[in-house]
Amino acid sequence: MKFAKEFKDALAREGFPPRWVDSAIPYGLLKKSLKKIATELAQCGLDPAALAKLREISSTGPAYLYDFKGSKFRPTLILRLEQGVTVDARLSADTRRYLEDLVNHHRDLSDVSLSDPAGDEGGQIVPTDPSAEIEVERPLVREVEVPLTFDAEFFGLLQGDVENLDALQDEEQRALVAEVGDLSKELVKLSEPSRFKKTDQYRWRELFDVYVQAGIFFSDLEKDHGKRDSVAALKRLQWFQSEVVKRGIVDTFKLSPSRKALNQFISINVTLLRNLQFQEINQKAIAKILKKFDKRTTLGARQTFPRLIQSDVIMTESMARSITSMKNSPNFF
Repeated sequence: MKFAKEFKDALAREGFPPRWVDSAIPYGLLKKSLKKIATELAQCGLDPAALAKLREISSTGPAYLYDFKGSKFRPTLILRLEQGVTVDARLSADTRRYLEDLVNHHRDLSDVSLSDPAGDEGGQIVPTDPSAEIEVERPLVREVEVPLTFDAEFFGLLQGDVENLDALQDEEQRALVAEVGDLSKELVKLSEPSRFKKTDQYRWRELFDVYVQAGIFFSDLEKDHGKRDSVAALKRLQWFQSEVVKRGIVDTFKLSPSRKALNQFISINVTLLRNLQFQEINQKAIAKILKKFDKRTTLGARQTFPRLIQSDVIMTESMARSITSMKNSPNFF
C-alpha cells in the first residue's frame, strides 16, 4: 500500500479529533511539491545522475553542499566547482551549459583554493593569496549557490506543519496537566477518612502498584528500561485494566466517587496513548517524505534537515511520570 493512502487511512481509522487531523503532516501536498523540485533540478541539468557525475569528478571533497540557513531554515544548494568542470565531457550538454551560465552569473566572486584536506576532512575554503608561497599546486574552487525555488516551498510547508504539531502538543499537555491536577486533589479526598471512617486509600495504593508494574508508557527497570511505543503501550494498558478487574479492586471501593476517579484515571491514560499514536504516525510521515526527497534529489536532506524543528515533543513519558508521582504524595499515602 502506498504510504500516502496508509497515512490517510490511519488518520481516519484511529478516530483522532478533527483538529488533530487538521494539524497532521500534509503528506500529499509535500509529494506534489517534491515533484516540482525534481522537475526544477532536471531543468537545471542537476538531476540525480548529473549530481552523481559531479561527485565522481570532484577531487577536492564534496562536489556540493545542501544545508539550511537562518531562523527560517532556508535551504541552500551550493556547488563547489573546480576549474574546468564546466567543460568536463562526462557531464551532459545541458549540465555543462547550466554550470557555465551559473559561473558567468557569479563572476564577481573571487576564486578560492582548498586547504590541505588532511587537516580538515570537510575541505575548508580559504581565500587565495597570490603573494603567498605555494609549495603544492591546489585546484581552484568556486562556490556558487543554485537559485532554486521549490525546495524552499517544500521545507517551508514542512516546517510550518511541524510547528503546528508542536503547538498542538503544547495545548494537549496543558490540558492534561490540569486534568491530572484535578485527579490528584480528588484522590487526596478519597484517601482521607470520611465522617463514617470510610477511606479507599489502600485500594488506590494497590491500584497504583499495579500501574507501576504495568509500565504502560515507560519503565525504569533495567531489563526493559526506556519509553514505550504505542503498540507496547496499548498492550500494557490493556493488561493494567484486566489486572484491576482480576484483583477485584473496583468491587472493594467503599466510596462511590472512587469509581468516577478511576474512570478519569483510565481516560487520562487513553488520551496519552492517542497522543503517542498521533505523534508516531506524523513522525513516520516526516521520515518517509524526507527519504523520498533524498531519493528524488540525492541532496541528503535527512542528514542536514535541522532536527530542532522536527516534532519531537515527547510529552507522553513526562505526563505518565506525573501520574505515577501521585503515589508518592504525602497527602495521598
